[in-house]
Amino acid sequence: MRTDGVLISKQVDELHEKEAGVLAYRRCLKRIAAKDRTRKEIYDWITQNTECDIDTVNHIVEKLEEKGYINDERYCSEQIVRLKAALAGRDKIIRTLKKHGLPYELIVEKLDQNTDGDVENAETFGQKVVNSHREESTRKLKNMVTAKLIQQGYSTEIAKATAEHLDYTRNEDHEMDNLRKCSYKAKKRYERKYQGTDLRNHVYQYCAAQGFDSEEIYTVMDEMDWNV
Repeated sequence: MRTDGVLISKQVDELHEKEAGVLAYRRCLKRIAAKDRTRKEIYDWITQNTECDIDTVNHIVEKLEEKGYINDERYCSEQIVRLKAALAGRDKIIRTLKKHGLPYELIVEKLDQNTDGDVENAETFGQKVVNSHREESTRKLKNMVTAKLIQQGYSTEIAKATAEHLDYTRNEDHEMDNLRKCSYKAKKRYERKYQGTDLRNHVYQYCAAQGFDSEEIYTVMDEMDWNV
């Protein structure tokens, strides 16, 4: 390995690269032991945190795959189960897994193989929204449920269908009480700036925007004291 007693520069570089590759491989194992990673996550980490050349990076990633330490298909399936348990919808699952570097086609394929519980999960999530908003009008609450389901990644079709048949009994039973609270809140908000008809109009508009029924709004407003 020596020429005139001196290690050839090319061989020194090769030894350094092998050493860097061994160290990078060991560090990858530690990262994977702490948390599962995708192929792209490992590839990006090596290129950003080591001086390994592209051939070494590819060799490390391939070796990790051969030994089963990284497996995008397994990772994708497991993460879909986890995200569904957290009541995430299809679109949110796709967005989340794409951020981890998984191919869109793989995500969709695995989602199509696991459609169980989608409607039930939407209903569970929607009912949580209902139960956490006690003072909203039923109409506004339905719209809120639809919007939050869509934000959670459910399709518009599932979101609307779910919002229509959830249990709103508690809100319906307290609709008038909620409307009274809303009316007095609006009156307090506007009475420093408006009086008389202008004040009544602003209170009405505020309550209507909250989804309360027009006739019920007038009924409650007739009960109120408008002497400011």
